[in-house]
Amino acid sequence: MAKFVWQPQGQEPMAFALTQERVAVGRDAGNDIRLPEPAVSSRHAVVITRMGQATVHDLNSSNGTWINGKRIESQRLQHADVVQFGRLSMTYIDESNAASAPQAKSARGATQRESTVSLGARPVLPPAANPHATGAFSAPLMSPQPAAPDVSELDRLLGAIRQYRSGEDQESSKKRERMFEEWGQVMQYSGALKARLASETRVRYFEISERRNEVVIRIERTPGQPTALVMLTWGHLDQRDRVPDGIWMRQPGQPDKRYEQCADVSRDLVTTIAHMLA
Repeated sequence: MAKFVWQPQGQEPMAFALTQERVAVGRDAGNDIRLPEPAVSSRHAVVITRMGQATVHDLNSSNGTWINGKRIESQRLQHADVVQFGRLSMTYIDESNAASAPQAKSARGATQRESTVSLGARPVLPPAANPHATGAFSAPLMSPQPAAPDVSELDRLLGAIRQYRSGEDQESSKKRERMFEEWGQVMQYSGALKARLASETRVRYFEISERRNEVVIRIERTPGQPTALVMLTWGHLDQRDRVPDGIWMRQPGQPDKRYEQCADVSRDLVTTIAHMLA
């Protein structure tokens, strides 16, 4: 008969007989071998026995399944293997092969006096094995190997953050392209507006600069008085060292206005000029 033998500190060994073809191991009550220990996942591993050969399969547990100090995903068990679920260690005993390895059995602490727990009873470890129970000991659980830290969450978060930022960058790039197309329409509209105002003597200055991406208009409201300034720019002048964030209209003494569409800029520009010339 094959079984797992667990040696609680200061107590007699406890054996879990592997009498079924499939034996589930985990923290939840629905497992065949229940190990209510925080480092054990709710569904930690499964042991499948066929033709007298047992194989343990890790179920993507948080703290891993280890055999003789090596983390595994799936591995056949040999007599006297030390199997670690999270940070709780048990010894696999295959009595059919025990005679060939008596020293290994003795070294693992499997003695003549051990209590066998029925799988159908959904065994729960005694209080000494549960660090949350009253009177629980603070020493580690029979595990000579330290629990392997789970750093897979870092890779998952890095991937998610990078994917999100990549999506943000693509969306920002598309948005800037759309606004630059709108700025091109503003430049065309300004050219048509300049031609329309060519005979207006109070328009003292009307420059459209493709190199600087700006439109500058100066209008003399009253003869002999300083001219009023209206300026359109692709990106704010105070942020020219940054990526342009829209179309801006600036007038001295007025709050700067930001636009994303040519239609909105054209409407406000015409309204402003009309008030100046009226």
